Amino acid sequence: MRRYLKIGEVAHLLGVSTKTIRHYQKIGLLAEPGRSEAGYRLYGGEDLLRLLRIRRLTALGLPLAQIRALLAQPGDGEPLRRALADLRQALGAEMARLAERQAAIDRLLAEEGGAGLTAPSRPPADVDAALARLRQQLDGVDRETLDQAFELDRRLLGLLYELELPPGAGERLRQALDRLTADPSPLAGLLPLLARWIALAEADEEAPEVEALAGELAAAIPRELAPGFGASGSAALPGTSDLPLAGILGEVTRGTLSPAQSRLLTLLRERLSRA
Repeated sequence: MRRYLKIGEVAHLLGVSTKTIRHYQKIGLLAEPGRSEAGYRLYGGEDLLRLLRIRRLTALGLPLAQIRALLAQPGDGEPLRRALADLRQALGAEMARLAERQAAIDRLLAEEGGAGLTAPSRPPADVDAALARLRQQLDGVDRETLDQAFELDRRLLGLLYELELPPGAGERLRQALDRLTADPSPLAGLLPLLARWIALAEADEEAPEVEALAGELAAAIPRELAPGFGASGSAALPGTSDLPLAGILGEVTRGTLSPAQSRLLTLLRERLSRA
């Protein structure tokens, strides 16, 4: 004689609510069971096995609509295996994001007195490594100037990556850095001028040097680097001028600079836009 269970007994065995079981029936995930003469729902072994599979798959993160479609397919379970493989890949990506967040929290906690909460942003590790490779290619340049220029670029790239970049934007930035690493000569010629720009940190906003340097930079910047300077004033950000956030990035950049440096950026963008 077959043994049947009432809905409350099934719910207790599986650790789910009777409301959940009724919902599964309502959306077609579980067949409507037979009833006793008194009108009670009666569930058999097949119902229990199906509910166990549903509970296991929902615990893994599959949505109910996908579970219903997968369980409805006959065969050797290959569609389910593919779905689980896709889910595993997505979980791997999410775990990597969580690990990066954990590392960022660790860095903030390591800062004395909570200084990490207001510390300059840093780009992702692979972009930071690309910047380091580019820096190594620039031999024969004053080290102090180089350190200051690249520290500024790291801050700007860090700010950029805190925003939600459009699809492909991060890859374009990496490609631009790789091109400059392969041939850093366009950037090397600009570093003496960038050193003068960095030196404007203590200058008066209306100092004659500001406008003079803006003109020299506009004339010296190679065409392939001009879009990046026009968007942000940074030699490490070519390829960003076509992003919807390029103008906003320029405003964010100016928020990290002195008044004289900010004015130079404004003048530079004006000159480059007319070129």
